[in-house]
Amino acid sequence: MQLYLLTPFILLLTYRWPRVGVSLMVFFTVASMVFCGVLSFLGPIQPFTVTHVQTLGIMEEYFEAITYDIRFKYDIYYMPWARMHVYMIGMLTGYVLFATKGKLKVSKVSASFLCCTKYVLGSSKSIS
Repeated sequence: MQLYLLTPFILLLTYRWPRVGVSLMVFFTVASMVFCGVLSFLGPIQPFTVTHVQTLGIMEEYFEAITYDIRFKYDIYYMPWARMHVYMIGMLTGYVLFATKGKLKVSKVSASFLCCTKYVLGSSKSIS
């Protein structure tokens, strides 16, 4: 909800001064990713796949994994600044479509590369 309050200001900046607006969106994207990474590194907060692997041990490790799972949810997953990078990527996509008037041309080589990259990253996320 808080990101909806920030959106009009960023869109106004992007409409008036495109370089400033796009730079701000890229900054928020990188800052959100770095914030999540630093928060995960400093505390015992890990994504779900790591915590569920920890539950395979004895019962103490199971309860410890549940604690990590809860901390991940409340410290990272539910917080709006932790989801800002996804929101900003959507705004950047919308800006690119607006700037090209919806006629974005992508070559077959680029489309194939992006499709392969998508499958590799998607499968690596499900494996890890």
